[in-house]
Amino acid sequence: SNDLLADLAIARSEAVKFGRRTEVRSAAGGWTDGWVVGTDLDADGNITGTEIIKEHGAAPEGFTIEGGDTGGTAATEVAFGITGQVVAPGGTNAIEFAICRPDGDAAKSRGVTVARSGRASTQKASVNTGIQC
Repeated sequence: SNDLLADLAIARSEAVKFGRRTEVRSAAGGWTDGWVVGTDLDADGNITGTEIIKEHGAAPEGFTIEGGDTGGTAATEVAFGITGQVVAPGGTNAIEFAICRPDGDAAKSRGVTVARSGRASTQKASVNTGIQC
């Protein structure tokens, strides 16, 4: 949860610092397979090469990471606008992530919530989020 929280903070900071939309996008296989932080400078729908600020590999074996909004819609990206607010996915709901342990113990799993303002925080157990382990 700390890696995801840090990378969300980096994306938000870069969006404000450079005055352009900056994203955290899940890997093709989903958040469990990793994510990339970057800016789609050429507007081709991909973050590649020099557009990448940071990459994170897959979660440790057995762990799973699911992301979505509090309305139940899956999220494959979190994008921050020039003032640090969340601009994607659209809507008014917060974005939540559940980082689930291999043993399935929800009480020991972690949750990350990103408010529409862009502020990200962690919870001790993912049972506090709308996405369950």
